[in-house]
Amino acid sequence: MKKLIPVVFGFLLVLSPMALAQTDIEPGLFTPDQALYGLEVAGDNIAMSLRIRDPGDVAHKRASEAFVMGDEGNAEAYDRAMDNLETVTNRADERHQEGLDKAEQVLGQVDVPGEAERGIDEALGRIGDARERGPEDVGNRNGMP
Repeated sequence: MKKLIPVVFGFLLVLSPMALAQTDIEPGLFTPDQALYGLEVAGDNIAMSLRIRDPGDVAHKRASEAFVMGDEGNAEAYDRAMDNLETVTNRADERHQEGLDKAEQVLGQVDVPGEAERGIDEALGRIGDARERGPEDVGNRNGMP
């Protein structure tokens, strides 16, 4: 038994960095391939406008939805999630770091065909832009107050 403890401890040390490197995939209640997805997106948009939802958290949700749709090979629904992610990142700023970080990590896990890599790169660029944007810069974007 005593010999087993160092082996288990070593195993945990090896796996810990891998677990930390991955972020939970947390899509919304409805995914882009479902009929009620638009209703969920509208609800999130209203909640962000009322400042009761953090745009960074919504970005993480949209990135997770893109991950799920990419994993299922559903290109149309993947594009829909990526379009909604773009809208959300335009509303985010430096105050939303945690959610933006999670969204970035999820996008890093998305396995898409080569032609879709450009979309991932563009989304990562928008997340970087949001991190650098101050709250005063968001008010004039996409009709946001």
